[in-house]
Amino acid sequence: VSSVASQLIIDAFPILFSLISAWIIYLIKKSVKTLSDRINSMNTLNTPSFTTKEEEYIKSYLQELISAGFNRVTLFFLDQTKRTDKGIFADSFSTWIEVCSKTKKMQVLDNKCIYSYVSLQVNFLLESGDKYVFSNVKNGKVCQTWLESRKTYSYMFYLIEGKYVGFLLLERVCCHIIKCPQVKRAAEIAALIENVIQQS
Repeated sequence: VSSVASQLIIDAFPILFSLISAWIIYLIKKSVKTLSDRINSMNTLNTPSFTTKEEEYIKSYLQELISAGFNRVTLFFLDQTKRTDKGIFADSFSTWIEVCSKTKKMQVLDNKCIYSYVSLQVNFLLESGDKYVFSNVKNGKVCQTWLESRKTYSYMFYLIEGKYVGFLLLERVCCHIIKCPQVKRAAEIAALIENVIQQS
């Protein structure tokens, strides 16, 4: 009986060895994929680290945008960006700084839901090759409900794209018309902010 059992073990050994080897290979591949995902996640972190001088530059430019005729200017960065051949995508976005005049600062609530609308605007600008769009709330691509909750009447959306990805949201909270020279000047200032961000 013992010789039969021994023979069965010997016969089964190659099968057991193959199963164990396959399991070990599976675990190794799974570990490598997990590590790769973590590395990729780290590579897509989209949070700039500014020097004190860079922060001062950005804040002074934001104040210039307020002087150009906007009531609220907010710098947002996308969280965990993913670049594909179809555009740039992220799960959400975060406020870096907000400057206001004649209106109050606003918290961004449920930005994962809002981001689907922001994503449309981001990728529309990427596809068109434009850096910004100026629109009233009803005609724009950014979530109308969100903007109305912020008491926004019209806005300028400036895309920041390169080493870091984000956007500037310049808002008017009253129906006074922003003239073309003001929009052009705002775009020039926004470009200066983007330059500081991408060189950080």
